[in-house]
Amino acid sequence: MIEEELQKEQIVLANMICDIQKNIDTYTEQKRTLDAETEELYNQYRSGDLEVYDNLAVNVSMQPQLAASIKNNLAVMERPFFGKINYLDKEEEKSYTFYIGKHGINKNASDILIVDWRAPVSTIYYDCNLGDGTYISADDYEIPINLQIKRTFDIDKGLITGFYDSAAVTDDELLIKYLSQNKDAVLGDIITTIQQEQNRIIRDKPFHNLIVQGVAGSGKTTVAIHRISYLLYNYSDRFKSSEFCILGSNNILLNYITNSLPDLDVHDTKQFQVEELFLILLDEDTLDKNYKINPVSSNNMAASKSSFAFINALDSYLEKLEKNILPLKEIRTEYGCYMSKEHIQDLLRFNKNLPITEKAALLDERLYNRITLVIRDRNKKNILKEEQKKYRKHYTSRLMNFSIIELYMDFLLQWNTAQNEPLHKCIEDISHSILDVYDLAALALIRFRIIGIDEMYMLKQVIIDEAQDFGISIYYVLKKILYDAKFTLMGDVSQNIHYETGLNDWEELKKKIFCDDKSKFYSLLKSYRNTIEISNYASNILTKSSFSTYPIEPIIRHGNPVEVMKLADEQEITRKTAAIIKQSQAETYETIAIICPDLDDVTHIYNLLSPHTPVQTATGEGFQFQRGTVIIPIHLVKGLEFDVVVLWNANDRHYENSDAEAKRLYVAVTRALHNLHIPYEGALARLLF
Repeated sequence: MIEEELQKEQIVLANMICDIQKNIDTYTEQKRTLDAETEELYNQYRSGDLEVYDNLAVNVSMQPQLAASIKNNLAVMERPFFGKINYLDKEEEKSYTFYIGKHGINKNASDILIVDWRAPVSTIYYDCNLGDGTYISADDYEIPINLQIKRTFDIDKGLITGFYDSAAVTDDELLIKYLSQNKDAVLGDIITTIQQEQNRIIRDKPFHNLIVQGVAGSGKTTVAIHRISYLLYNYSDRFKSSEFCILGSNNILLNYITNSLPDLDVHDTKQFQVEELFLILLDEDTLDKNYKINPVSSNNMAASKSSFAFINALDSYLEKLEKNILPLKEIRTEYGCYMSKEHIQDLLRFNKNLPITEKAALLDERLYNRITLVIRDRNKKNILKEEQKKYRKHYTSRLMNFSIIELYMDFLLQWNTAQNEPLHKCIEDISHSILDVYDLAALALIRFRIIGIDEMYMLKQVIIDEAQDFGISIYYVLKKILYDAKFTLMGDVSQNIHYETGLNDWEELKKKIFCDDKSKFYSLLKSYRNTIEISNYASNILTKSSFSTYPIEPIIRHGNPVEVMKLADEQEITRKTAAIIKQSQAETYETIAIICPDLDDVTHIYNLLSPHTPVQTATGEGFQFQRGTVIIPIHLVKGLEFDVVVLWNANDRHYENSDAEAKRLYVAVTRALHNLHIPYEGALARLLF
């Protein structure tokens, strides 16, 4: 029976590949013809024949569509689909069979070959069990169904090597099969194995803010990039890819995310480190070109600057400044009331997002018009010009020659007086053009309130990965400036490596920033990355800390025990690590990380290891890791995963016994998909017992 089904499905696949090849041939020929016509029309237009412009514009608009059709058909040739559903639509009393793939492919204008994984009907594959269920159609209508077949395929170079029916194989069993492969294979099967709780987040509507707490290995980054793809596919009439912005804490993480986007039909999104975005918003008129940016503050005001109290106080300072410049004071003369207090108040309220400079100009314009109206009503035309001249710059003349930096320094001094904080190092850093991300956020808020920022107003969706790495003041400023955008925050508070400044829980953020009724909070508790052995070891680190954590539910996938090795010295650690690398490569593991405490350790370890085995180093900017062995500090591994991890020399000299260190070590050990090795000399770090 199974063999017969396999043969039937192989025939379907073979016919589908033939149809796809016909599509490729047809589209290629159409594009060849179109390109030739377009070139001819362009030559005619350049020769002065302006009547061909409309035809030329139509042809130019069709070229990308044809190119995309060719690309999508080529992309699915060897593996057109991964899933199949057969169900009864209980309202229509009609049965449907759909094959689901990475790209939607049509045979012709009316016949569907493959349903795109992002299409509403594909939800049946991800969310429904056999029997009665429902799915939501494209027009938001709930459709009752009876699912009869849900099938997953293994396809290799145009041949079905196996299939799995949900009636015979559970989702977890299928997931374990894919997760047992090396990292590259796992990434290739992500769309096949999206889980129900992940699918809910991916397909949630784009009209509210989301906060997603996901334990290590729960697929947060995967969910984020697939959500972008899903929204652009299903809401193409509402959003353009250029209106999406991905924010991260470092370029290694951003490269890891954005390298996956083209495969998901996502192009032209903006990607920035958070400090890069603030620098763009500030521009060169605000900051000296010689400034230096420290992603993490080097002064002892870092915890304060990242807090809600600090940024809220700065906003109040700016609010007071605005009231001094634009007072709610009636303007009345012997000729009548030009502007009432209520009139001024309404104008400011209706234009609350405008900067002070534009509000002042708007008030002056309104005052000019009101004077004209009042004077003419009283038949005083002879003094109209005199009154208009007198009040021409009534508000804008109150504007000072603002320096954003000077205003910030003035606020810091006021804050210092109120809080009695040690301010000396912070002021010294700023005076020497040394700024951290929290200084940049504060300066961006000042510029927004005083002068205005318009470069990013077109952003509609902002996705922040590893969101716990940034303090609440960052979100306060982003939400103020990007007031038309909706935010999707992906993070794990147990992985906050900036303990003093980042988020150690989500509560304040939910209560003070994303506090509207429509904002949603999701938890992803199941870990798909690590084996049971690695997951349990990671959980044990967290039990030694004093902060509250979210429970981890590992998928039942067993592997080798975590190897903790006491060795004689660093030379023996080097030899052992080289042997682990060689053995891992022999077992076809292609991504291996040597994780060390800090950036300063990278070069030292490289000098020890490189004579024994080829290794790469990751120190920050420009690094793009594909495969091989990399030496990388903990703060750069966030969001990444590797087949094998070696935690270099994990002794008590490198890792103290503290809550902050517990989070760093938790991040390090949860990078391992399959094997975790912990060599050390001296005394093992207490958190790792």
